[in-house]
Amino acid sequence: MEEQYRHEYKYPLSETALKMFGSRLKGIMKKDPHAGDDGKYLIRSIYYDDVYDSCFRDNEDGMEVKEKFRIRAYNADNSFISLELKRKEHGKTQKLSEVIDMELYRHLVFGEPYRTPERAGPLAKTLIMQRKTRLMGPKIIVQYEREPFIYEKGNVRVTFDRFISFSPLIERMFEKDACAMPVLPEGIHLLEVKWDEFLPEEIRIALENSNLQSTSFSKYYLGMQSLRNTYYYKNSFSL
Repeated sequence: MEEQYRHEYKYPLSETALKMFGSRLKGIMKKDPHAGDDGKYLIRSIYYDDVYDSCFRDNEDGMEVKEKFRIRAYNADNSFISLELKRKEHGKTQKLSEVIDMELYRHLVFGEPYRTPERAGPLAKTLIMQRKTRLMGPKIIVQYEREPFIYEKGNVRVTFDRFISFSPLIERMFEKDACAMPVLPEGIHLLEVKWDEFLPEEIRIALENSNLQSTSFSKYYLGMQSLRNTYYYKNSFSL
């Protein structure tokens, strides 16, 4: 499925500030019906990069045009797995995605045989080719707890992403209690605001009243940056 380019703004902030902003959203936005009874779900994504860590370096160099492949699952459940390509161009983002089965997942992640290549979608075929030509491979898991809100006008989506963490143990993608290490100081989380053509006035005012400052923020970049400082990376992580 293809989405148009969208505006995307990110705001790191404390739990207290997150709750204060959440109180301003009450009566403006709805809880996402896809979330659980508590309005939250766990996101895990395996991010890909080539042998030169080009995606990581594009973030580090502040490139205006960037793209990343990732495989995403929710609540450590392997019944729905999404392969995604996220592009960012001049402050706007686009996400291409397609659902993959467990056999294709194991082929893309571990290189196991894939016996029905004709069933692979365009994104999977592109990633398979890049695995061969660029040695593109899985680098890291990034996980976080997401609390999403939606607003139909302008197709606005606001998310609270808490406990952002990483793990180099790709094989533990679907384990319920997989170990992960934080990428941000304790008590700091991320607010994301995404919309299509316009941001409704009431949401814009809520952002202004909260005195928030947007920043460039890549979960993959911070995860890899943190990983590079670990004993695991320096001694056994293969680039």
